[in-house]
Amino acid sequence: MRLLRPILGYHLLMVFLLSGVSTYGKKNVKSYPSVFNRQSVKRSSDTIPFTSYNLCPKILSNKVVVPVSLMAAGGLLWNQRAPVKEMRDCYLGDYYYHIDDYMQYAPGAIVYGLNALGIKGHHTVGRASLSLGMSMAIMGIAVNSLKYSVKEPRPDGSANNSFPSGHTAMAFTMATFLHKEYGVYRSPLYSMLGFALAGATGIYRVLNNKHWISDVMFGAGVGILSTEAGYGLTQCIMGDKGTRSLLGRNDDRYQWDRPHYARFYIGRVMPLGDLSSEFSSEIYASRGVEYGMKGAYFLSSHWGIASELNATSFWMNVRGDELKMNSELMGSASFLVGPAYSTMFARFWRFDADMLMGYWIGAKNKLTLLDSIDPLDGSPETVTWDPNSSFTMSGSLAVHRMFSSHFGIGAYARMSAAVPEFSMNYKWPVHVDHDDYDDVDDEFHWGQWSVGLSLTGYLW
Repeated sequence: MRLLRPILGYHLLMVFLLSGVSTYGKKNVKSYPSVFNRQSVKRSSDTIPFTSYNLCPKILSNKVVVPVSLMAAGGLLWNQRAPVKEMRDCYLGDYYYHIDDYMQYAPGAIVYGLNALGIKGHHTVGRASLSLGMSMAIMGIAVNSLKYSVKEPRPDGSANNSFPSGHTAMAFTMATFLHKEYGVYRSPLYSMLGFALAGATGIYRVLNNKHWISDVMFGAGVGILSTEAGYGLTQCIMGDKGTRSLLGRNDDRYQWDRPHYARFYIGRVMPLGDLSSEFSSEIYASRGVEYGMKGAYFLSSHWGIASELNATSFWMNVRGDELKMNSELMGSASFLVGPAYSTMFARFWRFDADMLMGYWIGAKNKLTLLDSIDPLDGSPETVTWDPNSSFTMSGSLAVHRMFSSHFGIGAYARMSAAVPEFSMNYKWPVHVDHDDYDDVDDEFHWGQWSVGLSLTGYLW
């Protein structure tokens, strides 16, 4: 379990980092060639066809898709709130730190700090402050209206204003503020920093047991959308007053024919195979849910190296009516690397595939037989399942619809397998003529296949 704590925190962090990666890609089309421009950018190895933004409404691709997708993801995750909380409670216990109370303002503080150092942003300080003020006002009205209308209890039971997360909405408002002032104007690295800080704020709201996963996903979307609206209103009021022209860029330093990406996915898991031991022949893993983050760096226009972090949660169950039991939440995590392939097979559509291998870790858990079992039938009262780490392999296929040159939504299918050794410790009823405890060491073949949805940020 201790090994899974940092892995759980890391994979939650990746969920929110994707928001930043997919959002900072909104650039001036004239300055940045992309897969949505009607021109060809020639490289020594390939010629890439491009299509125009006009085929996809600009307001859809640049202003709405990312935040609305995050808000929709919050709605889709509504029924997964309890499993995520149970995973958090199982591995993190009474974890609590106040850093999120301050981290939410960090991206905004960076903007004013850079201005104080003489590093100018896209707008003057007065114009930027007006945009931020309007953005915060819109965000505050939206968040508080929902909080006191929905009245969702917090995970820790401290209040009935959990949905959406105000801290996360504030953090993503500030991150989008930094993105618009410096990410677009100077370097995407500013955007990545801002959204990384915002993502970490959302993670801490979940880890601190103050919000459900759906709260922070929806709050992130509200924050981004509010800032887009705030900047739009400022543009209507002030026009181009206080705006600096975009800096000249050398497009050749960007390798636009290499589709580097960062991807978050969530899916439904169908385990394959049973535990193989003397007692557990009827015990099986029921369907569960998986969350993961995958990134790929491409060495050419089609081939690259991918890495993946995956976490799965599920329950154990028994077949038939003779045995009944309760199961703690089971879990496994894996880290994998390997070759990846990607190609455009139609306008706006990409196909991705990979074959990865790496390290699998399973959590130690307990299965408890219910009192309805006859204590004289020779069945143990509890079974403790303790798997060792193992080598694992996985393969996946994915299809993504690109809504801009830097953002796509898609579906995937994935299969993975591991062969870990494990020990099962049985505790028997006191009236059964058997040793109090009995250990069995065994090996089993663990496999699962899954299908789900994914959000992809393309880095090009």
